[in-house]
Amino acid sequence: GTQVTDAGMAHLVTMSHLERLSLNNTGVTDSGLQTLSTRDSLTHLDLQDLKISEAGCRSLSEIENLVELRLNGCPIGDKSVEVLSRLENLELLNLNRTRVSDAGLATLHGHKSLKIIYVETTAASAEAVAKLVTALPGCRVVSGTSIGLPDPGASSR
Repeated sequence: GTQVTDAGMAHLVTMSHLERLSLNNTGVTDSGLQTLSTRDSLTHLDLQDLKISEAGCRSLSEIENLVELRLNGCPIGDKSVEVLSRLENLELLNLNRTRVSDAGLATLHGHKSLKIIYVETTAASAEAVAKLVTALPGCRVVSGTSIGLPDPGASSR
């Protein structure tokens, strides 16, 4: 990882046109993510393996234009996913290697814009993954055992 820390995050606030940011494997925590909550220009965020919690996810949920969010390897759970489900423009969500369980996946059932969700190596059951596939017919759900593909006939029903 790089040496980016919470203190260094303050410099990002001055970058008003920042669209893509990768902070994977850095020392950034919930505190550092607060500086991103005002970055409406951000559309793609990679936070793989950061030590963040629900508080950090609350900050992320304020980035209205976020389209892609990679949280694989973050120690987040169901409450974090519930908070993130408010991101109306989110199309890709990577939850691989998180603590998300059946309850967390259920909070995504009504999401309108999701096109792909990764849920490999989580606490979610195969049944919960299957329910998510059914609840989001236009979304590809990638799990450890199967890939739920969008139903091509779903839009005509």
